[in-house]
Amino acid sequence: MKRRNFPKLLVLAAMTAALVFSMTACSQPDNDGIDPAYVQQLEKECIELRNQLQALTSQLSDLEQSVVLTSYTLKAVPNDDNSGAAVEMTAVPMRHEEGQSAKFRVTLDGAEVASVDGKWDGTAYTASASLKAADGYAYECFLTKADGSQVSAVLSSPEAPLYESCVYLQSGLNAYCNMFVEDWNQDGKQLVLTTAYVQVQLPRIGGRSVEYKSSDLVLKMGDEELQRVALTIPQGETEGSFEQMLSDIRLNMPEIKDDQQLDLWLEVSLTDGQVLTYNGCSWYLSGGELVLAVG
Repeated sequence: MKRRNFPKLLVLAAMTAALVFSMTACSQPDNDGIDPAYVQQLEKECIELRNQLQALTSQLSDLEQSVVLTSYTLKAVPNDDNSGAAVEMTAVPMRHEEGQSAKFRVTLDGAEVASVDGKWDGTAYTASASLKAADGYAYECFLTKADGSQVSAVLSSPEAPLYESCVYLQSGLNAYCNMFVEDWNQDGKQLVLTTAYVQVQLPRIGGRSVEYKSSDLVLKMGDEELQRVALTIPQGETEGSFEQMLSDIRLNMPEIKDDQQLDLWLEVSLTDGQVLTYNGCSWYLSGGELVLAVG
């Protein structure tokens, strides 16, 4: 995906052109027989249009100065051992001037972890930063003019994750699963999940060399497996994701003592033999009543 910064400039330019056309029409000489009050109204509207044109022209100039890049891309290429990735930047400046230079800066939790000089290839600046697997990266491009003045553009960050897999690099390199139980109840000797959500995400960086195979809900007490319920999780909206809302999932509840705990796990098998697990929720006895553990 290539990020472009043209739309606002085009809209302002079009609005400015429309106002110029309207002012040209207002400036035509008066014709005989036209009501003087109508002429006065036109003159008043022309003054308002001139003021709007001046304001738009100023905004257009300010916006042209504020737009650092016309387009840019970020791409993550994983290391052979999947311990990190090289994140590559391609950035096209709004203007390329003699003596201009670029720098690709990467931060993690506010601390700088990489600062790489950009190389000009005649069309764009390119740079590559080698990063460890971690989540929360922010990427910026700095342009410095010959006189030393500097402007910058945020390419992607936790606050604006345009390139989400680069921002959340560790999550993008690895497969993971999640489960959330929103509502449940006890029906006699059964635990009933009335509303729950499960998710599987395959690696989003480096191609999909692994596929989703199967998944189960597994009820355990300690290390003892009590029940297994097979799930068929459909593909989600984004690449490599699988998501499902669950309802009326019934689990047989064993006898439980005050010092025991029931755990519900999501277990996912992948085609490379990897098994992902996630503890969705736990229950324990409190005053003789079954209670969902929090935290």
